[in-house]
Amino acid sequence: MRSVYSMGKKAGRLVLVWICAWCAPAAFHVRAGTEVIVNERFAGGMHETQNPPGSLAWFGSAQGVVKNWGKSLRLLARGEQPRQVAAHFPRATLAGGELLLFAFDFELRMPPGDHDGGFRFGLFDSGGLSGNRIDREGKDAAVASPGCAVFVNLRDSKNRTTMALYQRDGRGSLLNDPGKFHRRLASRGMLPAPLSVNRRYHVEMTFRPLAGGLLEIAVEFSGGGLPQALTQTARIAGGAAASYDTVGFSIVKSGVGVVNLYDISIIKESDRLPAGQMNVAPGEPATARDGEMPPMPAAYSPEPPLRWAPPPSFDPDMPGLGLPQLPGVHTEIIYAPTLSTAAREDGGDGRYESLAHGTYNHHTRAIIYKDKVIVYWTNHARDENGPGQRILARWGTFNHDRSRVDWGTPETNLVEIAPPPVDVRRREPLDQPKDRRYVGGRLLVVDGKIRLAGAVAMYHGWTDDLKYRTPSTPLPEERFREVRDRTTGYNYDMRWATGPAFYQTWDFVAGKLAPVSPMFLDRRPECYIQLTPKKRFMLEELNEPYQSAPLLDSLSAGRRKFFVKQVELPGSTKSRVDYAPHTRHLAANGKNGLAHMAQYQRRDGTCVIIRDNLNDRGTYYAAESVAGGVYPPAAKTNLYGDAMPAAGELPDGTNWILGNSRGRYDFFVTLSRDGRVFDRTWAICHESSYWESGLYKPATSGPQYPYALPIGGAIWVFYSIGKEQIAVLRIPHSSLHMKERRVAVGSDLSWRATRPEAVMHKASSMTLAAAAGPLAVWAPLPDVMLENEGDGVRFRFQFICLRSPVAGGAPFISGLLREADGGGTGLTASLDPLSPSGRASVTLSRQDARLSGGMRELARNEGFHRKIARGKKYDAEMILMRQGGLLSSSVRIFGGDLPSPVVASAKESQMEAFVCNQIAFVLGGGGIPEIEISQIEITAFHIPREGAISGTDGAYEAAGTAQTSNVYDMMDD
Repeated sequence: MRSVYSMGKKAGRLVLVWICAWCAPAAFHVRAGTEVIVNERFAGGMHETQNPPGSLAWFGSAQGVVKNWGKSLRLLARGEQPRQVAAHFPRATLAGGELLLFAFDFELRMPPGDHDGGFRFGLFDSGGLSGNRIDREGKDAAVASPGCAVFVNLRDSKNRTTMALYQRDGRGSLLNDPGKFHRRLASRGMLPAPLSVNRRYHVEMTFRPLAGGLLEIAVEFSGGGLPQALTQTARIAGGAAASYDTVGFSIVKSGVGVVNLYDISIIKESDRLPAGQMNVAPGEPATARDGEMPPMPAAYSPEPPLRWAPPPSFDPDMPGLGLPQLPGVHTEIIYAPTLSTAAREDGGDGRYESLAHGTYNHHTRAIIYKDKVIVYWTNHARDENGPGQRILARWGTFNHDRSRVDWGTPETNLVEIAPPPVDVRRREPLDQPKDRRYVGGRLLVVDGKIRLAGAVAMYHGWTDDLKYRTPSTPLPEERFREVRDRTTGYNYDMRWATGPAFYQTWDFVAGKLAPVSPMFLDRRPECYIQLTPKKRFMLEELNEPYQSAPLLDSLSAGRRKFFVKQVELPGSTKSRVDYAPHTRHLAANGKNGLAHMAQYQRRDGTCVIIRDNLNDRGTYYAAESVAGGVYPPAAKTNLYGDAMPAAGELPDGTNWILGNSRGRYDFFVTLSRDGRVFDRTWAICHESSYWESGLYKPATSGPQYPYALPIGGAIWVFYSIGKEQIAVLRIPHSSLHMKERRVAVGSDLSWRATRPEAVMHKASSMTLAAAAGPLAVWAPLPDVMLENEGDGVRFRFQFICLRSPVAGGAPFISGLLREADGGGTGLTASLDPLSPSGRASVTLSRQDARLSGGMRELARNEGFHRKIARGKKYDAEMILMRQGGLLSSSVRIFGGDLPSPVVASAKESQMEAFVCNQIAFVLGGGGIPEIEISQIEITAFHIPREGAISGTDGAYEAAGTAQTSNVYDMMDD
């Protein structure tokens, strides 16, 4: 199954009447007044031919700067000087209600360097002068040519991508004199990672006149596996007379030495309809296209079936979302691959080096078989559903109460369950015809045996109509193109079920997962695909065993029945709620981009489905089942989240949703007693590291695609991290049944300080200044006592360094203390914001005397990759808990630009009860000169003993397994 999310990342928004990515529905439709001014695809020699819209005469600022490269124009930087290329096109003058769209793709052919404005582009007005402003001899006429440009720094000193809009308002080179002839219009936008080599990025720049004589300019980067689009917008005077006839690009060698430009379009549009309205001619009735549901009445606006009550500290822009961490969650990485160069484009021989190679790993699933859990996923050298994609599996053995798994080692417990059907190749370039067959498949336990069922498929060709995207018969000639053509709408890449389907029985033999039957095929592999009545694509022979495996028809009827038997799992009837035909992607508000899904059942038997909307990111959509057992189009909820969720029920009927953050950096879980109001929410895990590049594999992302199963007394979640690593986390039911009591928040506390003049209180924060010397601030609490197993206390706050940390300064200390006879005892965390190595560190200590001394170090973590950054928000959390007869303590620092939380934890023997009645902060004088503290919260909690939660039996596990499996079945079509 292909990731719907990742397919939506490959391209931008609408350009004409087409949608550039099949899973990202249009932000608008066009019905009239469209003029294609430029449609440059760089066919042979066209860069010196003026024949708009099909070709323009392109001229470089120096000899040899520009040349054709396949279906692209290659721009080269010779030496350190900037180099540019420009062309003139028929003048476009904008009036009210019109828009000019400038769109293109580009690909870096060399790694980017740190140079401000390394890649530049824009539209300009030559003033109506005849002739080319840049000629074949490289003469760059010093004409005014007003216009707007975008300067992109592909890798700055902090390894980010930054972008800014500029207005050209002087004479000289179009793009190569940024300081002298351009004025920046807006602050820089940025992404946390540089752009990658050999990835296709899509850019759209729009010019729109507004009321009052203003002109709105907007630019958007997307595609290339970016976790999010990079956008900027500015408004300038001159909208009443905006006119353009020149397009230009420029590069700087130290910023980007070689760039390929593809599919340049300049389109003038008017009479635009808002999102959600249908594209019909005046006077025509609104009718649905094939494969769509007729439009809902305007009054159809159902209330969402759930509401979320976010914690006060929730912050969607903060790593970890500003949420408290759920105690007791256990995480393991079970597959961390090695970079593969098996692909022929990378110099390999088409064969994987080993089971440990291949940095694309995704679509994680799992099955339970006796005392084993088998986790399996798709694996490729670099790309999603790339040629030669295979399926790997790793298994482990449960302990006696199924609370832990022994995964063995990768050398002993890792196996290839479906080998690559063809030699390993890169899926890119997308426009190059080649055999891209790959495999997908699924394990199921059938009649007590493990059955593998899968099929061979491939991506090939492009269509302009979604209903032909997964064809079962040849397409009409006019609906198919061998290569992509955005300008005319051929932008949906097509998935062909080439077959054959394959089947095999597996079991454990001598302690290892192994096949116990041959692989059987439903038919012989095809020699070609009939694309259209006139076109066919010839296929290579498949690798073994696919090419010559025996057919199912060779088996007896009894044996054949096992391989094709439909499996009915206990509890699966509640999971059969589905959609009416052709309505699966429709939203109640017309923003029709519903994709991934999860569902749960309320105590009253009503089923609720959770969806993300690729045309309206940031919150989930939901619908509840109606009469007839179908879901209506989902309504927008206020539940934050993006990408695939998971959901289900606990044994006592409590409903849970596991959500994913924007960019897929965080998992969080939220609970509801009635399935309607979700009012308890915790963070589960975060990751924002950088990964090896690949098609539909962002440079940075974290946990995603959860496959959740109830096992024993916990929810087990199997998922990928960054589409590279495979991980497992366990969420105990006991943690989800945690009883919490808020002890105090910052506004409840009465603060005291050694230097009151150095403390400034605001409505929601407190600022401490230590520039003039040490500063201690403390506040009393009601007594919190930890005396029984499972008792705990959490102390959380968020902080921002308002000035840069100072080397050699004393650390920032926070603590939970007991004040008795003038002496403070308890637990403290010391944050050194800038150590001698240049990185921060955090130390967890037992405070045995006053706060100024008597610390006994318990644990230290120097896992910060740099100092604490000025102006960045961080989240600090200290937890003490009686657990297993010990006093467990931990401190967790997160936020800023940390890719993952930094944690220090320890356990101590302490028979007596722990009591705290004070919190304190200390600035030691200079380490952090000034700090703002907010979202202070102290919470007492109790976690029941694991196993004390009833209802975790085999029927509960089977019902939850059916729920997850059937949701994935709905997604597969």
